[in-house]
Amino acid sequence: MVAPNETINFTKALLAALPLPPVGKRHSFKDARVKGLIIRVTANGQKTFQLYQKHQGRPVRVTLGTFPDMTIENARKEATKAKGALAGGTTSTPCIGADDTMQRTDSNLLLQRLPLFWCGADP
Repeated sequence: MVAPNETINFTKALLAALPLPPVGKRHSFKDARVKGLIIRVTANGQKTFQLYQKHQGRPVRVTLGTFPDMTIENARKEATKAKGALAGGTTSTPCIGADDTMQRTDSNLLLQRLPLFWCGADP
């Protein structure tokens, strides 16, 4: 069995068999191939791919998608793209209800896939 916070090679069978944490807790597991790619498991069985890394000294989590809706290979590709966006200081984030993508270069904004709190307005 795999222990929480362990580095593992993500495979479909392994991710499907990950242990569930106690109610109110989450377990994280790190991918052996792409540094910073993790999967977080909740007590109700939801498994979410995230990129976790430090950016300008602060921890940042970028939610990529859920397993099994997102494949492992797609999660790895998206994590690599997100790492590039963090390194460049620019994030392109789709905005619900908007026709185009808003771009932010403020490094203090928490990077998320759907930041509805600032959609269409300056923070």
